[in-house]
Order: sequence, then C-alpha cells, then structure tokens
Amino acid sequence: MGTKKLQADPDLILQLQQGDRKAFERIYGRYAAELIDFAAGRAEYLEDARDMVQDIFISLWSNRETLQITSLPAYLYGAVRYKLIDHIRRNIRQERYSAHAQLLYPDTDNSTLDDILYEDMDHFVISEAEKLPPRMREVFLLSRKRRLNIKEISSEMQISEQTVKNQLYSALKALRPLKDKILSVLLTSLF
Repeated sequence: MGTKKLQADPDLILQLQQGDRKAFERIYGRYAAELIDFAAGRAEYLEDARDMVQDIFISLWSNRETLQITSLPAYLYGAVRYKLIDHIRRNIRQERYSAHAQLLYPDTDNSTLDDILYEDMDHFVISEAEKLPPRMREVFLLSRKRRLNIKEISSEMQISEQTVKNQLYSALKALRPLKDKILSVLLTSLF
C-alpha cells in the first residue's frame, strides 16, 4: 500500500458513509483486485474468491452508515479472512455430511445413478451454455469440456489471456443462477 492510498482513505471512508457512490467505486477500484488475488490464494476456486469479495463490497455499501472503519485495508482484508474461514468451515461440514452419509449407506452402489445424474447435469449446463454469445460460449466450452487452461485457450483462439479471463468470468456469472436449479434436481433425485 502506498502512502497516497493511505492518505486518501479517510476521505473516502467519510464520503462512503455519506452515501457517495463515486467514493464507493474508487474504493472498489482500488482494492477489489488485490482482495480477489488474496482470497484466490487461499480458496479452492477463483469464482469463490470473487464471490467472497463481491459479498464484502455489497456489505460495505449496505452498512456504510454504521461502519466504524479506521483503516480500509485492515477492514477489507479482515473481512476477506472471515469469509475464508466461513468458506472453509462450510466445506468441512459438507465433507463430514458426505462421510456420514457414506457410513449410513456403505453398501449402496450409486455409480449408475451418479453417472445418469452427471450426464443430465452436464447436458443441462451445456444446453444453457449454448445460449451464451459465441465467443463466450467457445471459451467456456474449451475450459469445461476440453479442460484447457487460460493460456491454452488464448493460444487456440488467438486472443489475449485477459480476454479469455473476462469471457470465462462473464460465462460463469451468466450460468451462476443454474446452481439453484441443479441443486434442486439433485435433491429431488436423491429422495
């Protein structure tokens, strides 16, 4: 953090507390990328890191009038740490639930059912991906179906790595609402 950032932060905090959207945008522009990088280094998926940071900034704006912030970096990085801890706890609970279910039904072979469910989900996601704009769809399919990384997609499509990242982020954001549909299909098929 440079001294220029630290000197301007108290003014930004005050403007934010007064509901100044431009101040919020400056704070977001100044810290979001750093926070995503920080979270991504500790989270399993980049999308999770982005979601965490997005939640933090939504909370920052929603609670702006009552927040007592003396240091933006300390507040924001602390918030990311708490989000990461919650994320890890949630994953541990899911793993425990899965292990518990395995103990309750150890002899059950659901491999055929799992295969059918996977195929259904995969077909559903691919059919939804077909609705994406052409370049975004191609980037998404190269990433998910052919398992190419960003550098490989960039090389194959002859576009910059940043364009690949942007297209992939946009595709995932567009497909994110599918999580609820997929979860409901999984839950109804299990019971």
